[in-house]
Amino acid sequence: MSLLSLDDPAALEAGRVGVKAALLARARQNGLPVLPGRVVPWQWASTALAHGADALAGGRVAGARRSVLAAPISAELGFALGAITDFEGPLVARSSTNLDEDHRFAGAFASLGDLQVEELPVAVRACWSSVFNPDALERLNRAAISVSDVQISVLVQRQLSPTAGGLAMCDDGGTVTVVATLGHPSELLAGAARGMRIAITSDGEIVHLGSQPQPPLPASVLVAVDRVARQATRIADGASIEWAAEEDEVFVLQVDAHGHPRRSPVTEIAGGWATPRGGRAVAGTPGSDGLAVGRVVSVESDRDVERVKPGDIVQLRAATPMFAPLLWRAGGLLVTSGSAAAHLLAVARALRVPSVVALDERISDGKMAAIDGGSGSVWILEDVDTGVL
Repeated sequence: MSLLSLDDPAALEAGRVGVKAALLARARQNGLPVLPGRVVPWQWASTALAHGADALAGGRVAGARRSVLAAPISAELGFALGAITDFEGPLVARSSTNLDEDHRFAGAFASLGDLQVEELPVAVRACWSSVFNPDALERLNRAAISVSDVQISVLVQRQLSPTAGGLAMCDDGGTVTVVATLGHPSELLAGAARGMRIAITSDGEIVHLGSQPQPPLPASVLVAVDRVARQATRIADGASIEWAAEEDEVFVLQVDAHGHPRRSPVTEIAGGWATPRGGRAVAGTPGSDGLAVGRVVSVESDRDVERVKPGDIVQLRAATPMFAPLLWRAGGLLVTSGSAAAHLLAVARALRVPSVVALDERISDGKMAAIDGGSGSVWILEDVDTGVL
């Protein structure tokens, strides 16, 4: 058993390299701008994960992670990792699992950057150990999936130095929606940055959704992202992409085979749903489609989690992935900052939780609110206050 190149036909098999790596291999082998990469197949992790599972069975969550991190790397794997010398600059190690196609696990498993070749054995074990992170374990428990069913591979690539990056989605009407930020897209994807929203119609018209940022995203980058997003849709029907640009050159970081919106933000409306009686409107942007009415509960930390009851609308300051387990019982999601590109919003879409992000104001705890995630519309029902339990 050896490492697999993304150019190897065997890397197209998700059962060997995980869904993320297999989709990137498919994109690269079909001409999309994906960086070269080497994949550590999931079978290399089996012994280390078995040590972690034994510790977990003994009730030691932290001990499970430590057991994986302390597991020895075989001489064969260590040699193969040390032979990765053809990627210039720092490296990134990215988890690729058999659960990547299930959006409920978006952002659940680790990726590490700023690595040198000699640090790869530790980084690979760190990716493996993320199976036992509290967030991942809680999501697995909610989904009734056993730790032993997780197959985690690790993809090693050159680390980019992005001048811009984000998410791009092509909808059923042929409009590409770009959610982007200048600089590295990591904060945008983690839900800590609002970014900019731009739509590119099928005839090439560029529509800025909201105020145009200064400085704006270069037109050359937008053209390249538009082209790549449309290519990705032809390769994997309904695909969205995470992307990053180094100057004018755009690279695909990740392909999501089922992430596209059904409605274009250029034409989106709150169709057929009248403003609730007595409601006061609050501006936001679409996060996850659907309609919801419920009690607003603000969650600031782990201490607030138990206050969320089934059907409540969870309100967050940032779309932090650690709060993903709340969405299994939430009726809706409101986020003060962030964007639809955040991994937490992928979880919301998978669970069909209506969501609105980038709210203009926070809503008081206990208020009833009505939200339309498809249009980004929120109404505070002023005459109703349930109190906070």
